[in-house]
Amino acid sequence: MTRKIVSTAVLFLTLIAAAVAQSKGKVDRITLRNGKVAEGTIVKETYVKIEIQMGGTAPTGYAPADVAQVGLIAKIEYADMPAALANALKEIESAEWQEALAKINSAEDSVVTLKREKKPVPRAFWFEPWINFYRGVCLKELARPDDAVKSFKKLIEKQKDARLVPAAYEQILECYRLKDDAEGATAFIAEIEKAPAELKVQLKKRAQKQQAEIHLQKNEADKALPLFQELARDTDPQLRADGIVGVIRCKTLSKNPDDLIRYCEQVLSTSSDPALLLVASNALGDSHFERKQFTEAKNHYVNSVVRFHPGRGSPLTSEHERALWQLAQCYQQLASAAQDKSAKDAYERMAGRTYRELSLEYRSGRYADEAASRATE
Repeated sequence: MTRKIVSTAVLFLTLIAAAVAQSKGKVDRITLRNGKVAEGTIVKETYVKIEIQMGGTAPTGYAPADVAQVGLIAKIEYADMPAALANALKEIESAEWQEALAKINSAEDSVVTLKREKKPVPRAFWFEPWINFYRGVCLKELARPDDAVKSFKKLIEKQKDARLVPAAYEQILECYRLKDDAEGATAFIAEIEKAPAELKVQLKKRAQKQQAEIHLQKNEADKALPLFQELARDTDPQLRADGIVGVIRCKTLSKNPDDLIRYCEQVLSTSSDPALLLVASNALGDSHFERKQFTEAKNHYVNSVVRFHPGRGSPLTSEHERALWQLAQCYQQLASAAQDKSAKDAYERMAGRTYRELSLEYRSGRYADEAASRATE
């Protein structure tokens, strides 16, 4: 099986997981990466900080002390999120880009209607940036990069201090990369100099990430590696995570399994980020699988499936889905090699059950049909 680590997976922890749900109560909710939760009324969502009034009146003093630090936020839920937008975000999680785009447009149209009827509408400080950003994401994934760039630029120009502005800059650079438009990318990188001073350092690092991605597209892992390594040492949690995943991808391409194993084991022993743990565990499994070390590969895929499950709705479900498929493949290989009939039968049962679990958990996934045909009770 060909290895593939999704390059945007960790980035989407911020882009999508921070917007996965409509708040079920009448309050906004912020969930931090460490699991702490603050509930109240969010009054500001910028790339500098997020402010929440606890109980609608008290200042942020009652919230977790680090709630204002944008890089530490895992999820934001708005009480006034239109149902169409909440459903669009669920479609994005499932990579149903056309359906998501239609729902985003529907959410925007519904607000126009509410305004005309003089009914309450979502607060503009968050709603308009989210519409422009997630519309751009869908357009990019639908291979409409020019339209995507227009949506991202609308966000940058009209909602200059929104939390999603730095991500919009990076998404524009990714659009140029996907178009193989080096001239457009160079011109846009020059525009970073016009960005607010407090954004320039972060934007330049995001541009550095895209330069590393360009090198990887050209199979130039040796040129991409130092760029990712620098990001992996960054103080910003998101950039650091992106850098670590990039280093793993480079070391995977370098065909030096010992070096890859050392780095992934270091990540597993030092990180608490579920995304990084899953990616590192899968990379170890893949390395052993390619060298036909199926027992060792099995152990890593078991960890990926059981210990590092990203949770329902995570943008990393594709990595978890792949781990299940690879685990079943390992059981099949071990069954084929087994000399003892009881061991052979046990491995075949485990393979069948794993295929069944895969077919049930990811009913519309890329392995669903094949897994269902191999599944056993």
